[in-house]
This record gives sequence, C-alpha cells and structure tokens, in this order.
Amino acid sequence: MSGELWSRLRNKEYRDEYLVATLTSTLAYQIEALRDQHGWTQTELANLIGTTQSVISRLEDPDYGRANIMTLFDLAKALDVALLVKFVPYSQFVTEYRDVSPQGLSAASFSDEDSTHNNLIDNNPEGTFAAEADAATRYYPTTGAGIRV
Repeated sequence: MSGELWSRLRNKEYRDEYLVATLTSTLAYQIEALRDQHGWTQTELANLIGTTQSVISRLEDPDYGRANIMTLFDLAKALDVALLVKFVPYSQFVTEYRDVSPQGLSAASFSDEDSTHNNLIDNNPEGTFAAEADAATRYYPTTGAGIRV
C-alpha cells in the first residue's frame, strides 16, 4: 500500500468515504465480471435469482450502493461461488481491493474448482482439509437446513 493512501486514510472522513466507494464500486464491477464470465445477459442472471433485469442493472452500477445481503446470497448461489463478508483491518481491506481488473474480480464456481480441490484432498487425505472441516464443525452451529457447517 502506498504511503500516500495510508496517510489519507488517517482522516476518518476520508476513510469512511473510501470504504463505501471502494466496496460499492468493486461489488458492482464484480457482479458484472462474474455475469460476463458465465456468458449471461442481465436478464438471464435476473431470471436465475427471481428478479428483473433492471435490478441487475442497478447492482452493476457502481454509484448504486444499495445491494442487500439476501440479494448477494441469491447471486452467490446462482453463480455457484461463496460470499465472504467480514470485518477486517484497513490494511487487509486495501490489499484485498488492490486489483479490480476483470481477472482480479473473477471467481471460479464450485464445479470449476472441484476437480482441483479433489486432487489436493487425494494428495493430503488427513491433513489440512480434514483439520479445517473439524474446526468448522466445532465452531459453527447447524444451519436451519440441518447442514453442519
């Protein structure tokens, strides 16, 4: 991160505006990039999540900034990708949003990464992935669908 950006982030008003502007614009660009990655029109994506083309158009507008978490869940399910929402320090936030190119905003669907993941598990059956699954089971309750996370 540049020293100039960090210096500007010391100002609370700038920091607040930077957070909102970066997150809303990047989210809009990523929705469009992922839709394009799948080769879908706005109407096709809208149909997959049970909404209209105009809603997708607004979500892809970097000035809109009013996406709600339930719509993001619907998009994640339609795109077959995970959605990560968590509070982080600014240094991590700035690093995460450094590359906003279409390549930087792409995300492989679960089916696209499944074979790679299976190869990793095959080469490490009782290692890292087993430990992660055990940790997730300990710390997260059963979901409403009866699925243990």
